[in-house]
Amino acid sequence: GWLWAPKNEEELGLGTSREYWTGWNDRDLEGTFMDMKNNTLRSDDSVWDDREPNYHNEKDCVKSKDMRLNDEDCDKKLSFYCDIPVTKIATSKGTPTTTTTAITSIAALQDTTTRPNN
Repeated sequence: GWLWAPKNEEELGLGTSREYWTGWNDRDLEGTFMDMKNNTLRSDDSVWDDREPNYHNEKDCVKSKDMRLNDEDCDKKLSFYCDIPVTKIATSKGTPTTTTTAITSIAALQDTTTRPNN
């Protein structure tokens, strides 16, 4: 799995109001926020908190706080959610078939805190 990267206000609503790391960062190119699946998040998107991202002091990672996104120093220790690929097994006329689909499965918010590794 990887760090969960909520893409819109609806997905942010699935989280908690506590601060937690998301899978977004702009480590490769300042101002271009990407997740581990190479999806991009625009800096003018409505999911950002007011006046964010602000890029102060090399803030390359993204946290969620009060269901809004905020760029943050990657050394801060926060909780996180995991996005885990789910394998579905279906039966068609008695024959099992396996399909692997990347479905966002939100793991329980971790009690321990850590820095993002992405």
